Formats: sequence, structure tokens, C-alpha cells
Amino acid sequence: MIRATVLMPMMMLVRCAPEHVSLPPGTEEASSADGVEAPDEMGDTAVADTGGGTSVLVNGGFERQLEGWSLDAGDCQLSQGRLEIEPFEGSWFLWGGIGQAGSCRASQMVELASMWSLAEIDAGTVAAELEAVVATRGLAGDYDDQPRLRVSWSDAHGAPLGSLETLVGGGSTWHVRGATGMVPAGARRAHVVADARLRRLPDNDAMLDAVTLRLRHVEGVAPGITRQPMLQDHRTDAMRVLWETDGNLADHAVVFGPADGELESKTRSVRTIEVDATHHVHIADMEGLQPDTIYAYRVQSGATEGTVHEFRTAPGPRAATRIAWMADNQEGADRFATHVRHLSARAPDLLVVAGDIVADMDALSQWRDDWWAPLEERGFASTVPVLVARGNHDRHHPYAYAYTALPGNEDFYSFRYGSVFVIVLDTQQPMSNQPHPLDQAGFIQEALAGADATSADFRVAVFHQAPYTNIRQDSSDGNAGVRSVWMEPLKAGGVDLVIGGHYHSYQRGELDGVTHVVVGGGGSTLLSGPEEELWTHMTLLERAWHYSVMDVVDGQLSWVTYDIDDQVLDRFTRVGGPLE
Repeated sequence: MIRATVLMPMMMLVRCAPEHVSLPPGTEEASSADGVEAPDEMGDTAVADTGGGTSVLVNGGFERQLEGWSLDAGDCQLSQGRLEIEPFEGSWFLWGGIGQAGSCRASQMVELASMWSLAEIDAGTVAAELEAVVATRGLAGDYDDQPRLRVSWSDAHGAPLGSLETLVGGGSTWHVRGATGMVPAGARRAHVVADARLRRLPDNDAMLDAVTLRLRHVEGVAPGITRQPMLQDHRTDAMRVLWETDGNLADHAVVFGPADGELESKTRSVRTIEVDATHHVHIADMEGLQPDTIYAYRVQSGATEGTVHEFRTAPGPRAATRIAWMADNQEGADRFATHVRHLSARAPDLLVVAGDIVADMDALSQWRDDWWAPLEERGFASTVPVLVARGNHDRHHPYAYAYTALPGNEDFYSFRYGSVFVIVLDTQQPMSNQPHPLDQAGFIQEALAGADATSADFRVAVFHQAPYTNIRQDSSDGNAGVRSVWMEPLKAGGVDLVIGGHYHSYQRGELDGVTHVVVGGGGSTLLSGPEEELWTHMTLLERAWHYSVMDVVDGQLSWVTYDIDDQVLDRFTRVGGPLE
């Protein structure tokens, strides 16, 4: 079995005068590429080269310009130094490029028959070892450009068989990112992508060096399922599921079908992210489903089969719906679990958590034990999808992109759910003055102008830091940026309800026809400061742990908030309808 090695510490090399050249299209030719060995403090892994493996990439160190690589997207560049970072090895590395050209992707296609015995691949005895060193401009939790390395597998007909990928890079020093997994039975091609995703101006500063892919003979291992399936979707015709295992030397799949029938459908196109050598998160989409329909499913990892669970797809555009809301569970896992048990009995269609789903973004145990584990209460997240707005405690740490798999750009997004239109925003990153499609103020206007929003009975905006509070957090009276940048386009777009967290309490008020609710009682310590009359329109404040349930039926919204003892804390109603 392949093990991770502990090697030399991280390094940062300095050069003051960066140079770059544009990437020409490459050619396809197999040759060796040197590996790198350097873990970082987040549990990144590097696979030991113990002999017998076959390296299948051309020019993984970018020393021969882009020989062997094809440019798939963006304005990729080669550099000899960028932001005081020198190449990890040799003289060149890959970076995302200047300006607003978008994400950079450079790739190689490997025909597996020329590299390895197809019979051994089909027998499940060949592992892939993927590795790169990565860096970017900011800190690990910043909203910043994201480097990652992945390999996607396909069969002889081009059908996808899943992918293996590293954590995204985070931090302005070189970090090793490694991933090991079984080459799926039936795989005939490997598509290796060095991906530098643009997230923030002025330039795309995602950097990659020393890229390797090795194939090696192994014996498959049946991994244990260490986190039960969690649903994360809003679609009427599909459902996304995540689960975690303690190993990855196995094929993964999801079988599913109508709840009253057999599990006759199967997806083998499973995306696997290696967090470290003993934590692997698998993500799969069950597709071709019908709206408002109950399905059954089971995840499979090698010979290990999960429990059969059921879920209901999102309702149609005029159907009644029940959405639950909370925020700021953070370190309060026991209280969060209590909320989930109570909420389970109320059978919502969807739960939306408005940020701060962990207290310490760099603590892997919190993503597993404080975020995911409470959602396993009564099989809740295995049957009810859970969506998230990013908060200031979870932010954009690489773990956040392994333990959530959000829609759209994995940060801000919108969707129709029954007769409700929901727009999810991120108060931890620039609110405006970014290029399309990264500008949130522009996204608000575009989303609310669409037919899904204007034809809905209610329009709801949700994000972490609420614009108004009558109890301070770090001297804040609410997020001033939201008030000055977002509230006008939200009101102009007909938003009825704004839901936030951050201020650990329950608060409610109404201003200019918009109901504002703070749902910051998911489990973390409640704010203890004095109640102040900072905003006269915020007329209700309760220092209580809580969750809220919103029912929308025939143009009427009914909201009920329950405390930790499952007693009613607040209720209100609104009447809505499509915009003229």
C-alpha cells in the first residue's frame, strides 16, 4: 500500500525581477519528470518514489517551455520569479497570467495503453500518484487565485470515469499537493490538468511547478467510510452527494433509482479530493432525475457499501416548499447536533447555513467533527441537501473546497427552489469592482433580473455578515459594505428577505419593505455585549441558540424560529408574488 512520506519543510525563494513568456501549444510525447518532496503544515502529502513506478508526463518542471503541454484556457505564462517566489526547482514555473484573461489551464492527454498493461488496470491493481507544488498571492484563507492539479479518467469511448485531484493551493510559499488513487477499471485515457483558477484581480497569481503523474502496481484496499453521505444541491433534475473514506485504493460509485424500485442507475464519474493520506472526499452527481420525486441511493467505495438513503429532488417552480436556515454553528457541535435532531422531525426540503460552519478554518478535525458529524444526526444530511454561504471563520481555506462542493463558482450563486428565488453571496471577498463574472454587485443585478427571480413569489438573499445588528461583534454595527454596495441592487431587484449571521443572536426587523433576519444561533457562544438601539428598525433581539423554518405555499411565506429546546421563539408571515 502506498504511504505518504514526511520530508523537508516548506520554503520560499526570493527574486525581485519576475520574467514570463506566453505559452505555445505543446506536443504529445512521453518522458520522465522529476518529483518533489515537501509537505506543509496542513497535512499535504507527497508519495515516496520507492522504485517500480512509471512517470507518464512530459516536462513536468516546465524547463522546456511548454513541450508536451496543451493550452486549454486563459493566458497562461511561464515565469522565472513572481511575487518574490522563485521556481521550486529548475528555472521556470507555470502561473496564471496578467490581467483579466480568466482561468489558465494547461493539460496533457495520456494514452494508458502505451504506459501500462490494460489488463492490470481492469483488474484494479494500478494506482496513480499525482503531485505538484503550488503557491498563490495571499494567505490560506484569502479569497485568491487557486492552483490545483487533477487527472480525469475516461474509457475507450470517452465516457468519464471520475477524477483525482489535489487540494487547492493557499499561501504565498510553495506547498506540496499530492493525491493517490486507483486507476478506474476500464480507463483508457488520463487527462492531466494544471489548473490556475482566477478568483481576484489584478492578475492570476496561481502558480504550479514540479508536476508529476506516476503509475504504480498496488493491491486494492477496501476503504472505510468515515463520513456518511451529505447531499449538497438545489436542482430539480440532479443531486450531488459527498462522502469521506480513509483510503483511496478503490473504485468509487453511486447507485440510485426511484425509491419504490431497484437501484438500477450508476455513476462512476466520481471526483475525489485528497485531503491527506487518510482523508479522501468523494463527490458525485446523480443526474437524469425528475422534480419533486423521491429517490434511493447508496455510495460504494471498492467492496465497501454504504447504507441506502432516500432524498427528494427540488420541487417544481410553483410547488410548496420548506427551507430551514441557521448560521454560526462553529465550535458548538453538540448544540448544532441538537438543532439537527429537532430539524429532522420537521422534514425540510433544504437547509441553508449562512456561514461560520467551523471556528478554525485550518483545523481539519473541525471540518469533520464540528461541521459534518452533527449533520449525520438521524441521517439528516444524507436525506436533506445542505447549502452554505461562506463565513469569516471558514472563509476560503483549502479545506473549505474539500468539505463543501457548492454550485456555480463554489462561492456565490443563485437558484430557484419552488416559488422562492435564493441568491447566496460572500461577505468575505470584494463586493464589487471585479471583472465579470467575479463581481458580486453585478451578479446581484444580473441574477435578480432573470426570469427565475422575477417570476418567483419571494426573493431571498443570504450571506454571512448581516447589514444591521443591535448587538455588537468586534465593535461592528453591521456590515457597512453590504449597506453601501449591495442593499440598493437587492431592493431594486425586489428582494423580500435578507438573511445573515455573524452576530450570535436572533434578530429581526423591517426596512424599506425588506425583512432582515439574523440567524446566528447555530451553536457557537452567544454574544454577551449590551443591547443597543443602533438600528431602530431592528425591533426583536433574542440571545438564544436557534434555527428557523420557512414555509412558502400559494404566495404566502410563514416563518417560525425555534430555540434549543425546540420551543417557538418568533414567527411572522409575508405575502408575496411575481414582480410586474
